[in-house]
Amino acid sequence: MTSIPRSAFPVTPSDWVVKRYTGLLERALDSTAGRAEEIEEVPDIEAARKELSYFKKKSTETQSETHKIQADLVSRRKELDWIKTKLSGTESEEESARKRLAEKDGEIEWRKKRLEETQFELDSSRNEVEGLRRLSSARSGSVSSVSSAGTPPYPTGGGAGVKPPYLVSEALGQGAPYYRQQYRPST
Repeated sequence: MTSIPRSAFPVTPSDWVVKRYTGLLERALDSTAGRAEEIEEVPDIEAARKELSYFKKKSTETQSETHKIQADLVSRRKELDWIKTKLSGTESEEESARKRLAEKDGEIEWRKKRLEETQFELDSSRNEVEGLRRLSSARSGSVSSVSSAGTPPYPTGGGAGVKPPYLVSEALGQGAPYYRQQYRPST
């Protein structure tokens, strides 16, 4: 026996619906089961309901997956922001380290220059002291401190073959600077 679904009828049937279906219903009730084919065939709603429940279930699963993916994306964005912050901090630390190194390199260069200047001043002072010793020994009449071989008039501390702390050609009177105002003879 074929049943007429409830959805085929409106909630409050109007006159035309009542007239149309009353005749069909009377014929169906009067006829045998084989003659009920005259009633319009109603589509199978159960299959549609099953499909609908299946797709609702799929939709719910898809939504939950979408929410999980969105939550994962949010956490990854937070991680990326943290990494970016860390990188920018590292870059600024690296930049400041580079600046410090550059400053230290500059300081080292300055110290090297200062060392060279000090070394030059020291060599000049040695030459000047040597010149003053020669002058002093020449004034006192001690000729023994100046030799004809060009050896310096200071103790070498090791005998023959020891080099003086400066070249013999740099000795006083051969291009080394001499500052007279620094010489103060003892009286």
